[in-house]
Amino acid sequence: MDKLYSVDELAKTADASARAVRLYVEKGLLAPLRAGRALCFTPQDLERLHDILRAKRLGFSLKEIYQFYVTPNPAILSDRATRIRQIKTDAEQELAALDRHMKARR
Repeated sequence: MDKLYSVDELAKTADASARAVRLYVEKGLLAPLRAGRALCFTPQDLERLHDILRAKRLGFSLKEIYQFYVTPNPAILSDRATRIRQIKTDAEQELAALDRHMKARR
C-alpha cells in the first residue's frame, strides 16, 4: 500500500501550511481518506496539493481551481490555457525588463 500522510506530514512535504490543507479539504479540492476523525492523504493527494499550490501561485482563485479539478469542461480548460499563456508572456516581458534594468545599473 502507498504511504499515507497526515495533515501535518502532507503540508510539510508540499511546503504548505496545515491550515491551507484543511481549507482545501473544506473547499472540496482535496478528498482525503478518513480513519476515525483523522484525515489520511495519499500520494495522489500530494500531487493534487502541488497542483493547487502552483495554480495559486499563478493567481487562480480557489473557485477557479475547484472548477478546473472538480467540474472541468472544455471552456474552462481553454480559458485556463489562455490565461496561463498570458501569464507566461507577462513573466517573460517582466524578466526582460529586469535584465535591462540590472544591466543599466552596472
